[in-house]
Amino acid sequence: MDAHATVTAAQQLDPLQLLTQVDSFYNGAWNRLLIFITIAGLLVPYLIQLYQKKIFDIEAKKLEEKFTQEQKKLKEHFLAYQTATDKELAYVTAGIYHVQALHMRAQHNYAGAIKSITDSILPYYKSGNFGNFKKLLNILEECINLASAQDIRYIEEDYYNLDTKFTKFQSDDKDRIFSDEIIKIKRALKATRAKT
Repeated sequence: MDAHATVTAAQQLDPLQLLTQVDSFYNGAWNRLLIFITIAGLLVPYLIQLYQKKIFDIEAKKLEEKFTQEQKKLKEHFLAYQTATDKELAYVTAGIYHVQALHMRAQHNYAGAIKSITDSILPYYKSGNFGNFKKLLNILEECINLASAQDIRYIEEDYYNLDTKFTKFQSDDKDRIFSDEIIKIKRALKATRAKT
């Protein structure tokens, strides 16, 4: 019955009215399609842009992290190189003063030898060349024993206070590697000062 009622209702519609309803349906559908396409046309590029920005931000963050890591590695390499260069420079400087001290000792210029040895002590210590450093301390003790009281006064007036220098060096020698040598040097200084 319902099917019969629908057919009867459709027969009662005016063809013009039917055409108007079909036109209205298609126009509405077409308008909704245009609105959907317009919204999609605006929304899709915006979503693509958001997606691209998100990817760009992720890539930029990765690149920044990689740059930071590379910068850290480069800094570590530079510091290692600088440390090695500083050690090498200290060793060369100490070697120059060492040779100068040996020459002055051979010339019986004990004041000059003491100055040169004292100048080479810290660079030898920094370079880590403790073998030559220990030899030099023994030569220093010998030169102080051979020097006169006037030589020591001259060094301290013109140069610096030897006691202060060796006391500081002794306090810096935490492992007490050169403690015995420094004690001998201090005794030699005291004995040389007492010479008349």
